[in-house]
Amino acid sequence: MSAGMASPAQQASRPWRKRPTRASLSFSLVRAHRSSYWIMCLAVFATTTLSCATLQARQAGLAYDGLHGLEGLNAYHRILTKAYYDLALNTVSLIALVFCLLVTVFLVLSSVSFLVQERRREYGLMRLNGASGKQVVAMALREFSLPLALADAAGCLAGSLLTVPVGMAFIRAMGTTDIDLLFHPRARLWVAAVAFALMMAVCLLGVWLATRRFGAETPLKLMTQPAVKDKKASRLRIVCSLALFLASITVAFMPVDRSEFYDRLLGLIVLLIITVYVAAPLLVPPVASLLGLLAEKTAAGPGLLARQRVRRGRAGATAIALPAMMALTILVSFILIMQAGRMSSVVLSIEPMKADVVASSDDLSQAGRISRTLQGLGREVGTADIYQTQQWVLTDKHGNIQMDTFLQVTWAQARDLADPSHKDTAPKVLQGSLADLGAGKVAISRAYDNQRKPGDTITLIDRHDKRHQVQVVAVIEPPKTTPHVNMDMLTTEDGLPREGENGRLYAFITARDHTQADDIAQQIRDTTHKITALNRQDFIDDYIKTSIKEQQGTPLMIAGGTILSLIFLVQSIAIGISERRMQNRRLNQMGVTRGALAWSAAIETTLDVTAGIILSLVAVAITEASVAISFVRDGVGIQHTPIIADIFLPMSLLLLAVAIATTILCTRLTHKNQPTKH
Repeated sequence: MSAGMASPAQQASRPWRKRPTRASLSFSLVRAHRSSYWIMCLAVFATTTLSCATLQARQAGLAYDGLHGLEGLNAYHRILTKAYYDLALNTVSLIALVFCLLVTVFLVLSSVSFLVQERRREYGLMRLNGASGKQVVAMALREFSLPLALADAAGCLAGSLLTVPVGMAFIRAMGTTDIDLLFHPRARLWVAAVAFALMMAVCLLGVWLATRRFGAETPLKLMTQPAVKDKKASRLRIVCSLALFLASITVAFMPVDRSEFYDRLLGLIVLLIITVYVAAPLLVPPVASLLGLLAEKTAAGPGLLARQRVRRGRAGATAIALPAMMALTILVSFILIMQAGRMSSVVLSIEPMKADVVASSDDLSQAGRISRTLQGLGREVGTADIYQTQQWVLTDKHGNIQMDTFLQVTWAQARDLADPSHKDTAPKVLQGSLADLGAGKVAISRAYDNQRKPGDTITLIDRHDKRHQVQVVAVIEPPKTTPHVNMDMLTTEDGLPREGENGRLYAFITARDHTQADDIAQQIRDTTHKITALNRQDFIDDYIKTSIKEQQGTPLMIAGGTILSLIFLVQSIAIGISERRMQNRRLNQMGVTRGALAWSAAIETTLDVTAGIILSLVAVAITEASVAISFVRDGVGIQHTPIIADIFLPMSLLLLAVAIATTILCTRLTHKNQPTKH
């Protein structure tokens, strides 16, 4: 660089040497910092690969790639296959894509900005040698463009090649392999181009944001330590952080309608993510410095050095803490609202249930056995409602199969529908009469189809693709006291043959004495192993547990979020140690041993990551409090608030362990290339 800024007299005395071009200068800077660029490019390559593969799989799902071979399936399984496409490759992949892009964008901006900030002195020297602020920015953009473009291009290629494995991962996250053989996605060039353009824009935006202030700062100020504060920028960041925090608190605790539960929590998470990103440079160094007081007392010299570096290297501390903060805030909060939303709907759906015992079976023929068992119990049983359910396919008014849905047909005993003692568990009749139910006659739920009326004819398709015409004789409102039994269509024992799919038998039993519920359940279970019978509380617990387990994509989100966080955590640590090798060499020459430097670096990393974990815990706690207050307001109960310490704690420990191991490894590798002090 000094040769490039040589005086005219020097250039005249060396006419055979060409003046360096800006391109050659950029290449020389890349070579000088090649270790840092290698680390950054590997991280960008990994994140681009994951983002591009997710985007390719989502587009393959939207286009229904490979959805052939359905001719051998019946109508129900064709609809089920399409539903899995929609859910696994569209809904789950959308959640994964949003999460991936959120983490990637914020962490790429942070890591690129960190690498630029570590070279303030270098850019200050450029300014001292006559380069303007705009020239410095342009040079930085050129310098970063080539390695980032190569990393992005390689990542897009790798991501496109991983389209099939990633798509299969989304499908298996649904807990099924039924459509594995039908899924044959293809990578699309335009999707790879979009992923490349997006990642390049994010990376170069990070470079521009980090270097745009260099033009306004004096060269001497750029030559100072990065810890020198820009008071104007700090005040602006403080104001923005406070405004975002107040907005987050307002959204978290404002009263909203139950129907807006998800929207409010999603808005809260977005606000918390932005707040964490904006406030991290303000909060991480002080928190890490405060934790460093303990390190000073316990680790003496290395602890003191670690705390001083945390206080002075604000950009480095933030870059190391931010991956942990982003992963824990985004991932844990997303999983929390998914579980909270599911929990809320489950609790509210089973709250009106009146039954003391619920018996169920996959074998519809067990209905007679349950009836005989209940008759044998005599006066112990108050009322009992036995329902058989199956999934059937519906046609539209033109006779075409409705490929976007299927309905639940429910068989009930005619005497129970007419018995006044069953009024709490019987459907409410809105039009027509249930007394008209019989062969070929059905009642339809208003919630399922509000266009049908008594007298209409409906065509149903069974598992053999045989069509059955039925007549609507009533429009009903299903009872809220029968979980799992939706009664999209209701009929009696002789109304339709049991030729549907996914048959289930449910018996909702009320005991005359509630204390006899366990005895009734046990006697039903003793009749055969094909029937499951649970008391009210056991049924509720099992229902909640099963509903939470059925949430699709959660393990995939945890794995993907953890991998992304580890990539950027390792990158930030490795770049920081690489850019600090000259400082470590001087300290070694002054008498500080290599072991002490490695121990100090490990302590510094521990302080940074721990600070990030503490701050993300605050963000997650706000989300938890918001969910708890919503549950109390909606009547769900604060005891049902999901506590996801089983996700937060292991992830925190994993991030901390990987950070310490990476620091020690990178420090030792750096010391290998340095001469030993004699």
